[in-house]
Amino acid sequence: MKSGNDFERLWRLQASLDDLVLKGKRSPGQVADLLQQIIETPLIVVNRREPNLLVDLDVVGLVVEDSSVVEHREGGKWQWDPKELKLHLTDGQRKTRDGGVSGYKLKKELLGLSPFNANLCKWLLLPENLRLIPSQWKNLTVCFWGTIYRSNGEEYIICLQGVGQWVGCVRWLNEPFYEDSPALLPNCPAPFPV
Repeated sequence: MKSGNDFERLWRLQASLDDLVLKGKRSPGQVADLLQQIIETPLIVVNRREPNLLVDLDVVGLVVEDSSVVEHREGGKWQWDPKELKLHLTDGQRKTRDGGVSGYKLKKELLGLSPFNANLCKWLLLPENLRLIPSQWKNLTVCFWGTIYRSNGEEYIICLQGVGQWVGCVRWLNEPFYEDSPALLPNCPAPFPV
């Protein structure tokens, strides 16, 4: 498709139409003819990608007072793309409805799966990025197992909850995790250092 030629043609047609209208030298036939030509010119569709939506998964983000980072899996600079994400439940989370699965047990099960770290959660909670959170995550507690924190001797992770509005929360590893608390993983095998 000669999009450059089509674009130039549209500009010429618009200029001619403006000239006819502004100078008052128009007949209904001339205006109708120019409008028809503009309508028949193919539209140029530009595929615009979001501006550079990079998330720095290397730096250790904000650490709350009286907390320390036990583990932080780096992931480099990652370009936001929701197609590269998947929510993951372990077999235990799918099968156990009554008691859930211990967070410490999940931590071991997720060891080789390269879960996203807390930096992505914090990035998504920025006001300008809230619109990027997939609507399918509503009513879930999406868990970011790539960063483990400790406070008062107990370990916890950062999570994202869609409860009317998007909020960040913590989940203690000594609590049970159910099927409403999936881990966020890359939608491909281990792109991050393990």
